Amino acid sequence: MFIPLIPLIALYFSWKFYSDRASVKAAFGIVPPLRYISVDLLFAVGFVIFEFSLFGIILWLLTYYDQTMIYDLLVKYEDPSNVSGITGSGIGASLFFILLGAIIAPLFEEAFFRGGVLRFLAGKTSAVLALILSSLVFGLFHGWDRMATASIAGIFLGIIYFKYKGILGSYLCHGFHNLLLLSLIAIGGNSGSNTMDPGQAFTHFDGVYYRFLIGFLISLPAVIFFFKKNWRYVREAGAEKLQTEAAVKAD
Repeated sequence: MFIPLIPLIALYFSWKFYSDRASVKAAFGIVPPLRYISVDLLFAVGFVIFEFSLFGIILWLLTYYDQTMIYDLLVKYEDPSNVSGITGSGIGASLFFILLGAIIAPLFEEAFFRGGVLRFLAGKTSAVLALILSSLVFGLFHGWDRMATASIAGIFLGIIYFKYKGILGSYLCHGFHNLLLLSLIAIGGNSGSNTMDPGQAFTHFDGVYYRFLIGFLISLPAVIFFFKKNWRYVREAGAEKLQTEAAVKAD
C-alpha cells in the first residue's frame, strides 16, 4: 500500500537535502586520491565476500526452521524471468544489469543515503549514531531478506563517506561493490535449484553451506582490519561537529 509512496518520499527529502548549490558541493566532498581509493576498493572485495557468505550462513540457519525458505529464494534469484541478465540469457541484458546495478543505482543511493540521510543525521546527532541509523535505513530499503548484509555494506560506505567527506569515494566503492556482487551471483547462478522441489533444494543447499563458512572466515580479518584502520574518520567527524557547535555557542 505504501510502496508507491517511497519514490515520492525519497524525492521530497532529496530536494530538502540538495536545496542549494552549497549543499550539493558539501555532499560530493573531495576527490579521493588514487593511492587511497585503490586500497578501499580492495577492502570492498573483502566486504562483498563477507556479506555474501554471511547471507548464506543466515539463510542456512533459517532453513532449519522453514525448508521452503531456501526454495523460494533460490527460485527468486535463479528464475530467468527475474535475473535473466545476471544468469546469462543475453549480453545486452547482462550489460543492462551491470549498468543499472553498478553505475546508476549506486549514484542515486549514495546521493540519498550518504549524501542525504547520513549527512542530515550527522548534523543532528553523533557521527556514530548517524552511521548506524542511516545504515539500518539503507538495509531496510533493500528488503528484509538482505537487511543484515545491506546494513553492513551501509556501514562500510558510511565510513568511506566520512573519510572523503562526501559521496565521490563512497560512490566508487559502492559501484565496485555491486559489480563484484553481481559477478558472484552470476557465478553461483543456474545451479538448477529452480527445478527442484523444496526438500531437494534444501538438501542441495545444506551440502554446500561450508563454502559460505570458509568465505566468512577468510574475509573476516579484512573487515576487522578495515574498521581498525578507518574508524578514526568517524571519530574525527564527531569531533569536528563538537568544535563547530562550540564555536557557534562562543559567538
